[in-house]
Amino acid sequence: MRKTIAVALACSLGSVLFAQTPTSPPASTSAPTPPEEKLSCRYYRQTGSIMPGKRICHTKAEWADIDAQTRRITEHNLGRDQAGNRGAPTGPAGN
Repeated sequence: MRKTIAVALACSLGSVLFAQTPTSPPASTSAPTPPEEKLSCRYYRQTGSIMPGKRICHTKAEWADIDAQTRRITEHNLGRDQAGNRGAPTGPAGN
């Protein structure tokens, strides 16, 4: 009895899946999509590691965002960010 129900269920699901498969792509009235942006890859090695580096790929716009964020973090850590406006340290005593 269970085998009969399982077979009937499998057949009905199979026919539903095949019935929903489109035979031709739907007609699109919207504008064509722009071509995908070309990826640019960079090779990174972690300092002090014996492991091989990684190749990381992003679009040019993504790399620009990553570079800007890295620049902001570096300037903040060096004390040259616009929020603090402290400038670079002048010496060991801070004179």
